[in-house]
Amino acid sequence: MFATPTLTQIVLNPRSRAAARDVRNAHKLHQTVLSLTCPPELGDNARQTSATLHRLETTRDNHVLLVQSLTHPDPDRLPSNYGAVATKPMDNLVGQLDTGVRVRYRLRATPVRYNGHKPIIQPGEDPLDWWTQRAPSRGLELHTTHITHTGTITGRKNPDAPRIVHRYAQYEGTATITDRDTLLQAITHGIGRGRAYGLGLLSVALLKTE
Repeated sequence: MFATPTLTQIVLNPRSRAAARDVRNAHKLHQTVLSLTCPPELGDNARQTSATLHRLETTRDNHVLLVQSLTHPDPDRLPSNYGAVATKPMDNLVGQLDTGVRVRYRLRATPVRYNGHKPIIQPGEDPLDWWTQRAPSRGLELHTTHITHTGTITGRKNPDAPRIVHRYAQYEGTATITDRDTLLQAITHGIGRGRAYGLGLLSVALLKTE
């Protein structure tokens, strides 16, 4: 039985100090996201247990935080006046996803390969290859894919802690679902490293035909 995630969208309040802090510090944002999706009884592995993923998107007018989880989020646990919150179950979308269905996708991820156990981004390597090589094993046959932008997510647990750094690429395009169950696992649990800090959330939508 597949557990269906819930998607929460938060348009951050530009006057909120907590929201401004979270935009600057990925670790603080991580803590705020977990406060939304994870009741205290989940314990030390709360993010993994709740399958919490998030992505902070910036538009011309505001910052929009997308949070996906298997737990039901509680907006009352967010900082006061943090933003406008809208929550909806993903049942309708999940019910329409099936093998052979064409979709649009968006994924922000860290394109790394491994040297032993150490993840590295090799200078000169094409980050597009990272996704095109992995998509088939996540249940997608890509038709189009491009990198809309690249960037770096940073943060600190405290002023004396080492700096958290995750370089990323954002992939967007179209694809056909080749394995529904595999894709649903990728959607629910994310792809790649840095999932605690705003990476790995795979968003899909049905591709409308003319």
